[in-house]
Amino acid sequence: MNRKTLSGKFNASRLNERLWRLSRDAGAAHAGAAHAGAAHAEVYLIGAAVPDGAIERIEIDWAGDAVDVTLTMQDSTQRIRARAVYIHEPRPDVHDRLPLETFGPRARAFWKRIFLLVRIPGGSALLSRIARRTRA
Repeated sequence: MNRKTLSGKFNASRLNERLWRLSRDAGAAHAGAAHAGAAHAEVYLIGAAVPDGAIERIEIDWAGDAVDVTLTMQDSTQRIRARAVYIHEPRPDVHDRLPLETFGPRARAFWKRIFLLVRIPGGSALLSRIARRTRA
């Protein structure tokens, strides 16, 4: 069984008959968040009815074909069963962690010349001729 707990003040909005979005208040902070994107997490519940009231904590248990969701409000706790739950947590720093390839100084100088040639009148035609000559 997989479990996820989200803390903070959530507002529920009904998107259609069986789809709900639980989103955090704009200024809410996520307790123990490792990154700034966690403060803007949204939870989508499919096949469940969400009670009225401000939600302070969401516990999600994935088990088999259904999902058990425990919603903690200021004065009560309610357990509901959903067909599916999706959590969207924006991660703005995801590209900072990837080992992306970079150009060396010679490659940067080459591409700088190419883009300079393309910008001048007739530069594209000149590049086309050079490319045709090197292919033949």
